[in-house]
Amino acid sequence: MNVKTKLYSILTDEHPLRRLSASVIGRLHLGHMFGLQIRVHDYRIFFHPTGLCSACWSNPSTNNEDHEFITDFLKEGDNVVDIGANIGLTVIAAARSVGQTGRVIAFEPHPRIYSYLKENIALNNLRHVEVFNCAIGDKPGTLYFTDKFTDEENHIAPSAESGIRVPVVPLDDTAAREINNIALLKLDVEGYEKFVLDGGRLTLENVGCVYFEVSDSNFGNFGYGTPEVLRRLFGAGFHLFRRNGTEKQLLPIDESYVSSAPMYENLFGVRRIDEFADRTKWQVVDTGHETKAVRTVPSN
Repeated sequence: MNVKTKLYSILTDEHPLRRLSASVIGRLHLGHMFGLQIRVHDYRIFFHPTGLCSACWSNPSTNNEDHEFITDFLKEGDNVVDIGANIGLTVIAAARSVGQTGRVIAFEPHPRIYSYLKENIALNNLRHVEVFNCAIGDKPGTLYFTDKFTDEENHIAPSAESGIRVPVVPLDDTAAREINNIALLKLDVEGYEKFVLDGGRLTLENVGCVYFEVSDSNFGNFGYGTPEVLRRLFGAGFHLFRRNGTEKQLLPIDESYVSSAPMYENLFGVRRIDEFADRTKWQVVDTGHETKAVRTVPSN
């Protein structure tokens, strides 16, 4: 984005002054330098020099839908695995929801972002979170990872010239494999989702719900499309759904689904529909195999 385009984007933003100040603070590392904090929902994070922190500063509604789902779904004592944890927005929401009797395991491959994640976890006094500085893939080894200021867009890089070296571990070889009952697996790895699922077939057997991002443009960087991810989850025993806008309602999709979202869309793999509806109090439209039915639980 050139300077003229960036300036236009700031001036036409819903909160132009906050957007401008966020850009200045983030790019000059002032937040990190002075220990500035940002209030996000019911917790705080440090204003580290990342695009996601700048977004949270300029727009208080950033991450609203993720937070709403996570806090509606998770209960005291649940186990959670977060792959692609970034600076910790979903990790912190999950950890606060499951409480001290729950367990959260988080993976973030970028070493600098990983350090920010640990600082945000410590800031919120979350001692029941385990964090690992590695990527998750289909086989062990090393890969290269991009290093952008827009940290939410960092991903496995196509070559050594465009990234930093990070370790890669299959999910089935991590601490997540030791958990018998994982309530939620959150998956956001900017196009590497297929490989994460291929390396986590055994772990998936113990997962109740997968909350995952799809983006055909991201998937295309690795030579595949959305249906390949959906087929893997369907084959692992999950019913597949998309959210009906911002409503607390899930609509069924099949393996051929292609998102109409301009950039990305978060989808749901649900193993037991009734359990999901009871937990969230959301409406879940279930096509089943033979009949069409609607599982409705009134919203609070």
